[in-house]
Amino acid sequence: MLEFIKDLLNPQCKDILFLDAAGDKIFRIHPLAISIKPWLGRHHVYGIFPIPIEHHIQYPVLISVVGAGSYRKEACMVNEQVQGYIPPTGYHLLQVNLKTRVTLLMMLRGLSCLLKESRNWTLSYTILHS
Repeated sequence: MLEFIKDLLNPQCKDILFLDAAGDKIFRIHPLAISIKPWLGRHHVYGIFPIPIEHHIQYPVLISVVGAGSYRKEACMVNEQVQGYIPPTGYHLLQVNLKTRVTLLMMLRGLSCLLKESRNWTLSYTILHS
């Protein structure tokens, strides 16, 4: 019963095979920057990921954070208009949010140090073929 309640409050993606559905290569990247300000409310915990300009992402994508889990994100959950960050040459930026309640639970468990390390965040995606 406890596991059911945990899954209800924090539904994670348990099957990442949706990324490999077309037999495409799965790309994995770490963020350029991270913002962790859950006290400001929803959508204030996110990673800014540099995506090569030639990569046209096929949604959904998978965001994984050590200690937090893995979450499937649809296109409507990803922001391609990132304010205040300048992409490296040849890249565009993608903002992917982590649920605020997940962040707060990690902080309560003393795991906020895991959130602050960009190597602990991974975005996995496939690309559209032209």
